[in-house]
Amino acid sequence: MSEHRTVDAASVTGVPEPCDCDRERAAGLYRSDRRGYQLVLAPDKPCWVAVNRKGAELLADLAERGEAASNAWARDLAWRNGLSRAEAGQIVKGYAAETAPVWDAAQDGAYEGRGFYLRPTHLRELWLHINNRCNCACRHCLVSSGPDRDDGLPTDTVTGLIEDARDLGVVTFFFTGGEPMLRPDLPDLLRLVLEDRDAHAVVLTNGSLINAHFLEAVADLDRERLHLQVSLDGSTPRLNDALRAPRAFEHTTAGIRQAADAGIDTTVATVAVNANLHDLPAMARLLPQLGVCSWHLMWQHVRERGASEAVAPLEQLTRAVLELKQIAAESGVRIDNFETFKAIINGEPATKRDGTNACWDSLAIYADGGVYPSAAFVGIDDLRAGSVLEQPLREIWLESPVLEECRRRTAVSSRRADEDPFLLLHGGGDPEHAYFFGDRDAAAQDPYLPLYRAMMLDAADEVVAERIALMGAREDVPVVYHVMGQDGLGCPVDAGVENTGRHRIDFIHSNCVLMQDVVGHTRQIVRDFYGEAAVNTKCDVCCPVPADEGALDHIPDVNLERSYGCGSPVFAADVTEGETVVDLGSGGGIECFAAAKMVAASGRVIGIDMTPEMLALANDARPQVAANLGYDNVRFVDGYLESLPLRDDLADVVISNCVINLSPQKLKVFGEVLRVLKPGGRMVISDITAGADVPDHIKFNPRLKGECVGGALRRDELLHMLTKLGFADVRTISELPWREVDGVEFFADTVVATKPRPGHRPLPYVGIRRAGANACECGPSTEVPSAGGTVCCAPPECAPSAGDTEACDETTSGGSCCAGSDFDAPPGRV
Repeated sequence: MSEHRTVDAASVTGVPEPCDCDRERAAGLYRSDRRGYQLVLAPDKPCWVAVNRKGAELLADLAERGEAASNAWARDLAWRNGLSRAEAGQIVKGYAAETAPVWDAAQDGAYEGRGFYLRPTHLRELWLHINNRCNCACRHCLVSSGPDRDDGLPTDTVTGLIEDARDLGVVTFFFTGGEPMLRPDLPDLLRLVLEDRDAHAVVLTNGSLINAHFLEAVADLDRERLHLQVSLDGSTPRLNDALRAPRAFEHTTAGIRQAADAGIDTTVATVAVNANLHDLPAMARLLPQLGVCSWHLMWQHVRERGASEAVAPLEQLTRAVLELKQIAAESGVRIDNFETFKAIINGEPATKRDGTNACWDSLAIYADGGVYPSAAFVGIDDLRAGSVLEQPLREIWLESPVLEECRRRTAVSSRRADEDPFLLLHGGGDPEHAYFFGDRDAAAQDPYLPLYRAMMLDAADEVVAERIALMGAREDVPVVYHVMGQDGLGCPVDAGVENTGRHRIDFIHSNCVLMQDVVGHTRQIVRDFYGEAAVNTKCDVCCPVPADEGALDHIPDVNLERSYGCGSPVFAADVTEGETVVDLGSGGGIECFAAAKMVAASGRVIGIDMTPEMLALANDARPQVAANLGYDNVRFVDGYLESLPLRDDLADVVISNCVINLSPQKLKVFGEVLRVLKPGGRMVISDITAGADVPDHIKFNPRLKGECVGGALRRDELLHMLTKLGFADVRTISELPWREVDGVEFFADTVVATKPRPGHRPLPYVGIRRAGANACECGPSTEVPSAGGTVCCAPPECAPSAGDTEACDETTSGGSCCAGSDFDAPPGRV
């Protein structure tokens, strides 16, 4: 291998290799000192948490000693921090419960590798090299395309392949080459693909042939399912054209502008090589001028012409990419590589990512009809699985020894697998890079793995920084800032396989094309569901609002009929005259209109919703409500709950009726609630909670998500989250059975919490009271002074003994044990 092809795999500054001394291994856990927090990872699951330093020490102790550690830590915390034993016990108990996915040794058995558990059932994507002819001859081209290469298979052969692939389950077709737009039949092929309403078509192109003729030919195609990925490798003609072809910059940028103006989803792809590494910031600033907000970085292949182009040194590449993220964000550009790693590092915990989906539910067909594991492997004789000109595609896919060997490979058998705690997060990386950099050794390691780890850690830093900004850093007591999967970026394992084992297994995707916006997709599911619900009543999510006669008589019947919820927070909140009320997820406006009567003309009500149909329903009713009341004090605002379009310290009361469970980022929602509440203001929400962890088939079911079940938190998760954010007096005032789905019980809870006055910072995991709770059984309750001037409603002897931290389950606002008779919400203001 020539010298310029060697990628330095040494650690990058600030991005330590897995074996560096700042990462400790204890009881199977890895610990890394990050930016203002400790990352603790259970690599075999995998699952990670972000905690403070004291929390990391407790976590290691829990992993080694279990309950004995809990009892010792509770005693120590009480002594060192001046806490009651009950408060300290609750902190340790809450912390231990939240971090259990990492320290609890329970496993689904030893993991043998994906081939031991998975069986291919259907294809989901097909890469079609419809030609190898190109109007450019790029210096880094991995298949050496050019003007003198072949035109690919005849049209009828390609259309037959599309039909065959559709029968095998393919829903995403990638058209590549060469330059696929040199084929005059491309619009017809795209039209054939998109006849299937579930299908998507992606064209990988240099963009120089995107013109009025092409756009007119595809004008009738669904813009949401047609995607262009356009190659551009420099911010100036000099840089770009030196890598690609004379005048390529001029023609490509013109094509990008025309595609963006036509409303076609367009991503720009850039191959990061040594020659353009310094130019990446300028590229980030150029793309918005072209109408592009999505950018995809590709890592150089050392194959064919690409093997002759100087490779960027890994340390420089990693540093440049990490610095580029902020520059791109300031320019309004999203780098989808970072979005992908963010979705992986914060995806569903205990999901083992093991290799790519190549050979399982993805195949590539070359311009000569040869079938290969992936697009970057086309034309490699040793990896040719057969020809569609000689065998059916299904037969090649399921019976080829080449593809079967590919499926048997697993990341856990790769070199240095035991030394890499991130192995089952990055899945071993890209086998194409490993193969070509490793002199065609199928067992070689992807040299870009340090870059992937650096990007994942950077994504983790971003997620945790957001949460610390909301919660505030603290070192006095153990606290969890984040648990993997809490930000709603998880996805269902939707591969074309049957999983016969207990391990949750997923694939990573080829770096050629990466994933779409997960949070945006989740929002769209909810928006579509409730957009329809604004027009046609959905009885499965209806909940009549209990109220005294006359409380709702000023509201039109059409709005009352489309009342969706699981409680009546507006009435539980005891809203009074002159107050400002904010309703999150206001829907058709019923809670807002009820509050409008309570606050009278001197008060005001603001409803926030993201669904146009619901906002229209509510606004249509406003004039009639105002006429009936004699004043107009309600406004409805289009907005997301995660970023409320409201000023700080605005509201006396924030309410929400069965909506926060729909958000993929609940901590941000509650952080926004805390921000817009006045000090001393109160939040009263009715929402769905789960009695146990919600399984995937419920969590990712679009209908169940819309019906407020799929996105439900466990009750303890919800209440702990509020205390960590800094809410005081956290309590449930009702906990009612809602429904049972596949053995999981769901409840309709009404939760109350208060924004503290300045100078008061509640303790995490304490200060929680439960409706109907009977926390201690050791005698009548009395009031006992507690840390910070709070009051314990249980006698001192009710505090847990050295061997019993379970004696006290619930706490008051001061964080001490709450005992005695069932708790009832006091009359008057909550």
